[in-house]
Amino acid sequence: MGKYVLTIGKDYVSQWSIKDAIRELIQNKIDQEVTDPTNIGSMSIEDGKLHISNKTSELTKSSLILGCSSKKDDTATIGKFGEGYKLALLVLIRNGIDVIIHNYHTKENWIPKIEYVKEYDSELLVINTDRYWFTSPPNNNLTFVISGIDNVQEIIDEITLDENAYEHFPTDMGVILKGEKGNIYVNGLFVTNISDLEYSYSIKPEYLNIGRDRNLVDEFDI
Repeated sequence: MGKYVLTIGKDYVSQWSIKDAIRELIQNKIDQEVTDPTNIGSMSIEDGKLHISNKTSELTKSSLILGCSSKKDDTATIGKFGEGYKLALLVLIRNGIDVIIHNYHTKENWIPKIEYVKEYDSELLVINTDRYWFTSPPNNNLTFVISGIDNVQEIIDEITLDENAYEHFPTDMGVILKGEKGNIYVNGLFVTNISDLEYSYSIKPEYLNIGRDRNLVDEFDI
């Protein structure tokens, strides 16, 4: 068994909720699909566990570095800061939620924990690893398995857009949604609500500046 130590303190992004963390992982799934349409993403709930997968995604060791992102200059993706999935893991573990990452690229399971690290005299996010045994290649190269969230379906419904549930009008900048007011989505992922808007909108990332906390947007842009 190996271990990667991330110098991210236990209480970092203390304002983030479980919902914020799940949104980050779903966002990564969406971004991977946008970057490569053949890298099909999926979500399922099996025995109370949420599975978030992509067909051909790879998690390299360098992806554990804070600020390291392959999406930094990609205007079509939501994430750009190189923090999202690491902080999502921190928040989930801090809230007592178990996560296992099946990472076919490294032939490992990655198991995030918060542990006391003597070298830094601090409780930090660490990734413990063990060998990923398989008899044949899996259907998805990368799968996050999250367990211990009682209302996981409710959370998914709140942060993902079912476009077909509304009368909607595609435009070059995104989609206008008639039937609900003020919800702002980016590539179908909920960002914030601006109550005085007549409609809701799913906006393409290149047309909206999003802060690191995702719910930070400039109403002037809207």
